[in-house]
Amino acid sequence: MEGFYRVATALIFLGTVWSPAQADVVCGLDPLNHEFLSLRSGGGVRFIELTRLAPGTNLRVLADSASCDQEPGWVPVAVPEVNLEGCVAKQFICPGPPGL
Repeated sequence: MEGFYRVATALIFLGTVWSPAQADVVCGLDPLNHEFLSLRSGGGVRFIELTRLAPGTNLRVLADSASCDQEPGWVPVAVPEVNLEGCVAKQFICPGPPGL
């Protein structure tokens, strides 16, 4: 049972409980100023932009935040649609519907 609690704790990230059937989406972008969300190689705007994510793009927040903790407010994500992992500004992530 102890292993279960460690796994459950690892799956709690940014106040959300993660399950294999739950995904998040890119949201909250201002169409006049931010038409996309940059997926970057590290946590901050000084890192290389790997790709641009459109509103509604599915992603998963990853548990290991070490790669994105250079600046506050950045989280590591996996983007299955483009088969990439990187960092995004967490303010532009919203919970997606279950089953994504």
